[in-house]
Amino acid sequence: MNPRPKPNPSEWRPIAAVCGWLVPGLGHIVIGEKKRGLIIMAAILGLFVAGLLIGGVEVINSHVIQPGPGHDGKWNLWFFAQVMVSPAVFVLEVVRDLLVNENKLTPAIGRIHEIGTLYCAMAGMLNLLVVIDVVYRGSTRKAEPAEPTESALQGRIVTRENAS
Repeated sequence: MNPRPKPNPSEWRPIAAVCGWLVPGLGHIVIGEKKRGLIIMAAILGLFVAGLLIGGVEVINSHVIQPGPGHDGKWNLWFFAQVMVSPAVFVLEVVRDLLVNENKLTPAIGRIHEIGTLYCAMAGMLNLLVVIDVVYRGSTRKAEPAEPTESALQGRIVTRENAS
């Protein structure tokens, strides 16, 4: 069994990584792995949308949920995980802020909010792994088998089929 070859820096794909962050799975589609990209897209976006459906747009929140002493100006760490899904999360944050300012948003509370936040954050963490994968994924071309060496040819058993 041959050890896995180390990634060649000339095969790194930073453009595919950016595409994979903009739209989950798009990076794999860009490098020619359409089926894998579509599966990734469905899984990550499905998980993210499920989080939004469970907890509402309130789960996308860059600020600490319960402000109080010592929490002024602090960031909600879950938001950083959610941003890994796509830059579209910033747009959702702006929409959420507009809805909160107009008193049109009923905030989710309790376990429902936590579950929705967790789903969206998990989608972001999965997308981070996918982006790392697409950067270091080797070429999609199969390596051609190497010619057998002289020592390998000497050890081969000769039969009628391969004698000619």
